[in-house]
Amino acid sequence: MLKHIPCESDLKSVIPETWANAVMYCQGGAPHNCGADGLCEHGGTCFEIKELTLEQALLEIEHLKKELDVTRVRNKQIEVGHLNLIARLEHTKELALKDGKSERVFMIRQCLTIIRGSVDE
Repeated sequence: MLKHIPCESDLKSVIPETWANAVMYCQGGAPHNCGADGLCEHGGTCFEIKELTLEQALLEIEHLKKELDVTRVRNKQIEVGHLNLIARLEHTKELALKDGKSERVFMIRQCLTIIRGSVDE
């Protein structure tokens, strides 16, 4: 039994079972082409589902919940890592200011500006 309904993006999966399920879902004449290219050669029509059964819908909801949880954890890790990097750069900048290393201070300020600017985008 599938853990979720295969979709076109599964053709790019590094998980062998997920990739194989997506390739097996192909309704065209040459599923190996779609699997090798990582996208449906029929414009995604192989993965279109007009109507889900209740069981399929529940499976897909469960899969999406798990995917959302994993994404939230990864996002939090990135956010914490980002804030940690800023704090370390601020500390290093203060040390460089105390030591009178103006070139290093300039470089760190530039890095902080770029990092903070990327967060606002």
